[in-house]
Amino acid sequence: MKVKLTLEYDGTEFAGWQVQPGLRTVQGTLEHALHRLTGEAVSVDGAGRTDVGAHALGQVASFSTASSIPAQRLAAALNALLPEDVKALASEKVPDDFHARFSAAGKTYRYVLLLRDAPSPLVRHRVWQIGTKVDVAAMEAALPLFVGTYDFRAFSASGSGAKTTMRTVSAAKLNREGDTLAIEFTGKGFLYRMVRNMVGALVAVGQGRSPVAAVPEALSSGRRPLTFTTAPAQGLYLVAVEYDSRAATCQLSCSL
Repeated sequence: MKVKLTLEYDGTEFAGWQVQPGLRTVQGTLEHALHRLTGEAVSVDGAGRTDVGAHALGQVASFSTASSIPAQRLAAALNALLPEDVKALASEKVPDDFHARFSAAGKTYRYVLLLRDAPSPLVRHRVWQIGTKVDVAAMEAALPLFVGTYDFRAFSASGSGAKTTMRTVSAAKLNREGDTLAIEFTGKGFLYRMVRNMVGALVAVGQGRSPVAAVPEALSSGRRPLTFTTAPAQGLYLVAVEYDSRAATCQLSCSL
């Protein structure tokens, strides 16, 4: 049977999602637990290959198994074998042609910024601390400029292997609660480090290092100015993956 898993993990101690020889990864950890559970050499497909240090509230994975364990009970059985920093939230049987990545209709990523000058030892692995000298209104003005279908070449990174850099961002929003600023992007798919590069551009605008107009200029020219740095991975969360209008998502808010 084909099984869909919804996962939550703290990416701090992982070298990203994808299996890499000699490194601790989410995919490798999950496949090892599935092997212990089923006795099979299970190959797992993920909806998104999160970066080193990035997190997930609603990552989706799929795999095939001949196990007699009912699909809906696999999550609980797996959690007894998985480490504390990755857990399965739900499991279900899906059609044989389901694929966690290629069947996805959309994804939502959240990036969390901490607007505080004093370092925070409690959330240092979960946010990007950028200080208090930030013009949030300028960031709000720049954010909608990313919504639409564009060539996001300027906001990609080398090594993506993408056939095209055309992408569609269907929604973008910003929410501030106290000294925490959360930025969300939703789209069909994203280029390698695209979300982190868009956030880096927004921070450059907020800190006065770039004007709002630099965002459309980068989109039209395909060149990213040096002031548009790449946001570090620890503030990034894969929040939800959608399939045929049904969301595979964690309903919990980003816990800081």
